[in-house]
Amino acid sequence: MKLAVVIPAFDEEGTIGSVITSIPKLNKRISSTEVIVVDDGSSDKTAAIAKSLGAYVVSHNGNKGVGKAFEAER
Repeated sequence: MKLAVVIPAFDEEGTIGSVITSIPKLNKRISSTEVIVVDDGSSDKTAAIAKSLGAYVVSHNGNKGVGKAFEAER
């Protein structure tokens, strides 16, 4: 079973790293984990930090809100 985690984020450079690293990577039931961060127009280093930790990042060009973050396409 694959675990996909979608994290909407807006100006979260101070916390995005700990959120990503706290996600369980593997266990008896999870064979792989994919972390997708939807950067909702952040003006800080949220996207860069997420990418450096192996997350796939979808970036919005402006803040569109959490609802649109979950509608984002890869």
